[in-house]
Amino acid sequence: MSPSALAWLATVPLAAAACGPVQPGPPKPAHALEGSLSVLVDLGFDVAHVDVSDNDLAVRYGRKQGDGEDTVFKATAIISDLVLVQNGSIDLAEVLPSGVQRGLMSRDVLNDPRRAFPKLQRGRVILDRVPVSGENVNVDLAVTFEAGIDFASGRTVFGKFEANVL
Repeated sequence: MSPSALAWLATVPLAAAACGPVQPGPPKPAHALEGSLSVLVDLGFDVAHVDVSDNDLAVRYGRKQGDGEDTVFKATAIISDLVLVQNGSIDLAEVLPSGVQRGLMSRDVLNDPRRAFPKLQRGRVILDRVPVSGENVNVDLAVTFEAGIDFASGRTVFGKFEANVL
């Protein structure tokens, strides 16, 4: 190796040290939903929650954000006409007699104006058992958005995770 090449190699550690210590970024989320939507938005999350009422069932994927929590993805289903059963599949793309789709997808991430998603081409959520407050359930979620020109059009989201029931 030539003397000039050796001199150059000797400056690399000095240049790196001059940059200062590397500052750690925010911790990486523990989990992530999959699908082609992940090309457009970060689908990493720390915790999954299921919230159920007489009218709605919501599966929310949250990521720590300062003292609060971002909702990176939320699937809400109208269930007022359903009886929840173990391993029962809820068709999120079903159009109800009122004309609205059973499922509504959304998100709420700090400083990101993208909150709503297009209608679903197809979608389903399956819970391995009837949700009971304070217990955990396994959630299997898969959705495909209708094709179009809006944010997330034609994209997919899917994943199987344990969620705590609120």
